Amino acid sequence: MNPVTPAIVCLGYNRPASLSRLFRSLAMGSYPEAGVTLVISLDHSGDAECLRLAERFEWQHGPKRVLARTTRAGLRRHVLECGDLSEEYGAIVMLEDDIVVAPGFHRYATAALRFYEKAEDVAGVSLYSHRLSFASNLPFIPLHTEHDAFFLQFPASWGQAWTASQWRGFREWLAAAGDRQIHPDLPEQVRLWPESSWVKLFASYCRHEGKTWVYPYDSYTTNFADPGFHMTTGTSLYQVALTMECGATPRFALPGSSPADYDSYFENRSAHIARAVGMECADFECDLHGVKPLGPMRKSYLATTRPARASILSTEMIYKPLELNLVYQPEGGDIRVAESGAVQGTAPGMDWRRFVYFSPNRTSVKQFAQIAGERFVRRIFRR
Repeated sequence: MNPVTPAIVCLGYNRPASLSRLFRSLAMGSYPEAGVTLVISLDHSGDAECLRLAERFEWQHGPKRVLARTTRAGLRRHVLECGDLSEEYGAIVMLEDDIVVAPGFHRYATAALRFYEKAEDVAGVSLYSHRLSFASNLPFIPLHTEHDAFFLQFPASWGQAWTASQWRGFREWLAAAGDRQIHPDLPEQVRLWPESSWVKLFASYCRHEGKTWVYPYDSYTTNFADPGFHMTTGTSLYQVALTMECGATPRFALPGSSPADYDSYFENRSAHIARAVGMECADFECDLHGVKPLGPMRKSYLATTRPARASILSTEMIYKPLELNLVYQPEGGDIRVAESGAVQGTAPGMDWRRFVYFSPNRTSVKQFAQIAGERFVRRIFRR
């Protein structure tokens, strides 16, 4: 059996400047001597500039194939059809046109896909490393371990890779479940994403089937979020630092063995953290950003920053990442471990302590004071 060597699949629509930037970063990559197939798939937009760029781009590392649609597929269908190319090539790396890759992205993707090829709990490999939680819009810091990757039960869309088997599992689930099977315990912001979102479907698949994703600590892609179908204006919010490392062999852990394991709310779900507070995973979960919906979906005990009528443990919020406060348990009351039924439904909000924790610098403190002052003035005028 030949080892996994993923083809690269680039998606474009009507952003020639973005596509050109992606091509420039691909040209700087490190690839195996045997070569790598590059597929450039363009959805129909009525603008021929992207097609001209794709045809002119000189790919010196293997075969190049350009797929130009004559009718509009739309983002979701385009992604799904390109994902199906994994059956033809055995595995793919998928890159939308507003992504830029680090030189070692293909080496990392290949190593990760080979390591997790037989891991049934793994649904895919991310090349991007989140610094912001989709659930809370607060900074996300994963717990660092001796390995080069962590687990997150949320699909990647800003540079991702699958084997044919991993992609097939999602497609078979989607065919059986249909579009309407959105998991009820996904973050509200994700559930409200438009019907054109394929990520929402894949996130539901992961929750329903108990799958997770492999994420690197150091990002091999960054997202420029150029104006497009889902973005009316550009933003630098999702740009992260790219790693320039491409020679070392990554170190990976098996699912279930790492303390750096997160659910779809970007909350630690590992047995290591549960044991730190004397709990079992079956009875305990983290809600340290304070945004999980309360109710029957929650486990018996929560570690939360929300108010609670009574708690069995409380700690201050000083260590980073957040879950380390449950390990070291500094004295304080910022985080409470309580029975789920005792937790108040009110979200904790951006109070002074949380603001300083997430943005500990003078500029941010000044900004917080300004916001607080403006809110005070508005309250006075409303009276």
